[in-house]
Amino acid sequence: MEKAVISLMVAPVDRPLVSVCIPSFNGAAYVEQALESALSQTYRPLEVLVVDDGSTDETVALVAHYAERDRRVVLHQNKHNMGLVGNWNECIRRASGQWIKFLFQDDVLDPLCVERLFEGCRQSQARFAVCDRKFLLESSAGGKFIDAFGRIRQLSDTGVSTGFVAPDQLRDIVLKEPYFNILGEPTAHFFHKSVPEQFGFYNADLIQLCDFEFALRVVAHVGCYYDAQALVTFRVHGQSASAANQDARKIRSDCVDVLILLHQYLYHPLYRVFHAHPGIELVRKEYELHFRQLHRALGFWRTCTVLRPFLQHYPHLRLHRSIFVRDCREALLHHPGVRRLVLLYQSLKNKLSI
Repeated sequence: MEKAVISLMVAPVDRPLVSVCIPSFNGAAYVEQALESALSQTYRPLEVLVVDDGSTDETVALVAHYAERDRRVVLHQNKHNMGLVGNWNECIRRASGQWIKFLFQDDVLDPLCVERLFEGCRQSQARFAVCDRKFLLESSAGGKFIDAFGRIRQLSDTGVSTGFVAPDQLRDIVLKEPYFNILGEPTAHFFHKSVPEQFGFYNADLIQLCDFEFALRVVAHVGCYYDAQALVTFRVHGQSASAANQDARKIRSDCVDVLILLHQYLYHPLYRVFHAHPGIELVRKEYELHFRQLHRALGFWRTCTVLRPFLQHYPHLRLHRSIFVRDCREALLHHPGVRRLVLLYQSLKNKLSI
């Protein structure tokens, strides 16, 4: 008996192929929900590309079962583990569509998600789109992390409404809080494949702000179409990448990621569009402030050790001598032993002057 294969719906001839990209790694618990939401999209023509990064659970078998039944589903297995961000970039490289819609293995798309974002981009001639998202907060994520996601702001909170948002307006919004991700995660993004070709792929040196930095690098130049409707559901649970980054790699995600992002604002050529904006002074202050916070938390030598792997790509991350000298002087002046030496020196000086 021949396998039953779901036939593709006839698509309008003027509509380009959209690739819904699902980067997967040990996602068996949720990947079927993600696939069902992708295949339920009203938009045609559609490719659902799953790029697996070495799963050891049932993820590959589950996806392969879908691929047997529906020609839109394409499964690729990486020969070696590429890491979270590396796998995102592999999705882009392997996508057949002219447009890319990311969907994480534990997230869900509204059936109209791709349709609305494509039409918004077509009508506004945008190459990048952002939509609002709902958060599904599972108790396994932990109380502090759930509270943090409960305080997340979206573009709608800044007064922006559905429609095209110009680059200068986005720069105004972003520079008020230069390392706060107001643009959302890849699941909330939709972009033309020419975008990474022009502005570069996701930065694998970042573990928490990689999505924001990529989106920021793009929209600062070309703006974006924004849909204020929550067209995606972002799931937060104990095994999610965001939760893992917060728990196990706090210094990297909270300090080093921020320093790299601020470094990009100040020194990367694609961020020069920010340099004439008065808000860049806040970036400079935050850059110095985070250097000092990292130095105070780790000390001079540990700070140098933590930053050393990144110096080739971000040479200005070398610990500023002025910051180090100022902090050392401040620490010395408040040290009890130094105070006693100062008092002894003043006493001897007074005796010798008599």
